[in-house]
Amino acid sequence: MGEQREVLNSLQYVVSMRGEVTQLDGTDRLRAKRQGKQLGRPVADVDMNKVRKVQSAGLSLRATAAKVGWSPSLLRKRLAS
Repeated sequence: MGEQREVLNSLQYVVSMRGEVTQLDGTDRLRAKRQGKQLGRPVADVDMNKVRKVQSAGLSLRATAAKVGWSPSLLRKRLAS
């Protein structure tokens, strides 16, 4: 396990030195947040009223997702909350 971690850390360092991958540490994240930058993926704006309306027609979750243009897993998460 220790060797694998060393190899992964080395690989991550080499890739980050080439500029292909950047990873923010805790201080960089705080600084970016203070500057008002949004980190991570944007939140999907799903119209749940439309989803429920389409689903009430008897369509499956996959068919509903295809009709409204979102993934089934995203709809499943939103319907669960």
